[in-house]
Amino acid sequence: MKCRHLIIIALSVAICMASLFDANASESSLKRSESLSHSLFHLRAEMPPPCNNKDTVVNACDSFIWHNMVLRNSVDTFYTYVNSSGCTVTDTLRLTIYVYMPGSIEKSFCGSFTWNGQTYTQAGQYLTTSVKGPAGCVVMDTLKLSYASSLYTYLPAWTICYRFLPFNWRGKKITGAGLYYDTLRTKNGACDSILVQEVKVLTPQPPDLDSPLYICQFSPVVSLLPYGGDSVRWFNSLTQNWFMGNATAPAPQTSDTGTRIYYVSKKSGSNFFCESRKMTVVVKVVPNPELGPPKDLLICDGASADLRGVYSGDYSGNWIYSGAAVTDPSKVKLPGDYLFCLTDSFGCKDTGLLRLSMRPPVPAYAGPDDSVKFEEPYQLDGSGGIKYLWSPGYPELNDPTLENPTAIIDKDTRFIMMAEDVNQCRGYDTVQLNVIYPEEVRFPTAFTPNGDGLNDIFQPVPWAGVKQVDFFRVYDRFGRLIFDAGDSKIGWNGRFKGVIQNQGYYIWHFNGINQRGKRLKEKGNVLLIR
Repeated sequence: MKCRHLIIIALSVAICMASLFDANASESSLKRSESLSHSLFHLRAEMPPPCNNKDTVVNACDSFIWHNMVLRNSVDTFYTYVNSSGCTVTDTLRLTIYVYMPGSIEKSFCGSFTWNGQTYTQAGQYLTTSVKGPAGCVVMDTLKLSYASSLYTYLPAWTICYRFLPFNWRGKKITGAGLYYDTLRTKNGACDSILVQEVKVLTPQPPDLDSPLYICQFSPVVSLLPYGGDSVRWFNSLTQNWFMGNATAPAPQTSDTGTRIYYVSKKSGSNFFCESRKMTVVVKVVPNPELGPPKDLLICDGASADLRGVYSGDYSGNWIYSGAAVTDPSKVKLPGDYLFCLTDSFGCKDTGLLRLSMRPPVPAYAGPDDSVKFEEPYQLDGSGGIKYLWSPGYPELNDPTLENPTAIIDKDTRFIMMAEDVNQCRGYDTVQLNVIYPEEVRFPTAFTPNGDGLNDIFQPVPWAGVKQVDFFRVYDRFGRLIFDAGDSKIGWNGRFKGVIQNQGYYIWHFNGINQRGKRLKEKGNVLLIR
């Protein structure tokens, strides 16, 4: 096969197995081709390159374009295609995407501050760029600059005794415990250096003693402070210093009453000497209470005594009887000796004696028991006092305050007489009066049930004369039963089923036994008057 008029410029040809030329043809053979008319041949025969795959690693900011694809996330991917040489190639991409958001950077500084090669001397907000990450991403950040706070330098704490207050430190007056500051100014006024001095004040407290302290006269002599040792000093005046004091506590004498004054202070531990303020201790030796000689109390027979007012004053105490405490001193009935154990407001004590005696009983006598006739006057005979009071009183007695009152009774009655003597002591006695009832029991022939309280009830007279009721019945003129008392001592009020009956005569029947045991069988007519 011949190929004419073919011009090849810098052409790389892949020669197939049926090619016209041999890639290894001799130079003479090629020169013969020049004899072809009007033809120019420039032939360069080469072997085709191999079909190799590509493996690419890429770091990118925000996104990456690969084979016309926009990739926004980190990924491992591949792409297969046929290249210009006709080979099938597979490219592999290992992609890492870096995404940086604009940030805010806050910094404080003294004097000047350098960031990303830029130096700043004023506080404020600035926009700044920075390159970040393996991909060299350019990020726009906001830089916020502020002056730094003062620099604090804390000095070792001081512990001082309160007695050395106040004092000066770096021109400042130290008056008590706390933190004290001294500011060292810089030239531009920013980032001052502040010294901080902590001051601790040691304030030991004096011994815990009561003042004023009351001591009872003639009580045992004891030390005011049985403990304390070398850490406590006692003084006679406020002007004495620690080394003039006495480590032994005073023991005030109690033989004489009066006031003694002492001063006491206490120091801190052995590592740091600091004396407390001096405490004034006032000691008062007070006299013991005096209840005086024994007392006698005479009370009425059977009465009770109130011991609460026997001894009065600013003190408290307890009563003792026969070795036991009296639980209720307001009501004492047993005669004998009572001890009052007293403690006053200062804690001083004394004991008083009360001899309790009983007066003889009042010889109250109400007279002998007796029998009296039904509703007839009977004079009682009392004695033994100067004042009297009988019970029950009126209307059974004409005057219950008389020594010998008159009694009118319709039933058996027991009278109680109270007799009072010149000492206002009282005695009591009783007398029993039994009524002698009449043999006959009468029935009224008429009654008026009008509610005026007079003759309103139809009943036997006297009821007290009836010992037993068998029946008591009332009938109207037609024989109808309109009242039945049964065996009770009740009379007829002129009503039937709650309705007042008409004026007229009514028939009654009564059976019973009187107080003397005689059987009563009575009947008759009664006139109801309206």
